[in-house]
Amino acid sequence: MCGKNKGVVALVSKAVENDGGSKPLVLHCIIHQQSLCGKCLDMSEVLKPVISVVNFIRSPHWAESPCGKVLKRFFELRAEIEIFLNEKQRPFADLENSEWIWKLAFYVDLTNHMNELNLRLQGENRLLPDLYTNIKSFRQKIILFQSQLRKKCFTHFKTCEIFSHTTKTEFPVNFAIETLSALKINFDTRFSDFDVIANEIKLFQNPFDSDIETLAPEVQMEIIDLQCSVMIKNKYQNSYLLEFYKSLPLVQFDNLHKFARGLFSVFGTTYLCEKTFSKMKYTKNVYRSQLTDEHLKSLLIIGTSKIDPQLQTIVGGKSQLHKSH
Repeated sequence: MCGKNKGVVALVSKAVENDGGSKPLVLHCIIHQQSLCGKCLDMSEVLKPVISVVNFIRSPHWAESPCGKVLKRFFELRAEIEIFLNEKQRPFADLENSEWIWKLAFYVDLTNHMNELNLRLQGENRLLPDLYTNIKSFRQKIILFQSQLRKKCFTHFKTCEIFSHTTKTEFPVNFAIETLSALKINFDTRFSDFDVIANEIKLFQNPFDSDIETLAPEVQMEIIDLQCSVMIKNKYQNSYLLEFYKSLPLVQFDNLHKFARGLFSVFGTTYLCEKTFSKMKYTKNVYRSQLTDEHLKSLLIIGTSKIDPQLQTIVGGKSQLHKSH
């Protein structure tokens, strides 16, 4: 997909440039990038022992549940788990190690914050500014977490706060700060392509809060007209972003329309693609071995379309109906 010579991105870019168009904007899926940022965390010191214990206790394999939920459940049941393992003649020394439990509690809270971010990035009709805002917000939260944990303040780390009341062992500040620093660096690196167009995203999201002199010359005059219009500003405040841009007079704001169409067309994530693939896997199952590509395409169109069928119009155009159907 991303090969610089023969990949889809390279071929599309070359085709556009050969036709005289400007170089296309190339961005990675925000959800995938966020997931990769989470994988940069080396949680093996905590995760491997937890996996081993959970696999010993139950079946099926633990991985059917999200990592964060497994860690949280393990922390909550650690006393019961220790009793069970001792009864089975399989003692687990880490459960008596307060420093290890501190790290477990820290990862429970951190993965919970990561999972919350992931959920915010999912869903249909998510515009690029909304997705990027969530990423910027989380990066600022990491800075806040670092500042608070240096002071051993657990305002946003509830599991750590719970454990702090049951142990005399000091919270491993250096471990937490180093982990958060690595996570912050990974986020900054992976989302640098979005940072490059941050000003464009800001203009698109709120054209009334833009410095005219920093804008592209072709939209400067139109943005001045926009910002000076009380009526247009009221429309912006009382409508969705798509409806607002559609309401702008095309003749007066031609360049702004072109700019907005460009960012409206950007898919910030591959959520819709993956949802469609999931629908296809569900439709094309082992019991439909005779399903043709044409029928599969028709079923996918029906299954993914948001358009309500005009049944009365369809039925009204038929001369003879089979009521039994």
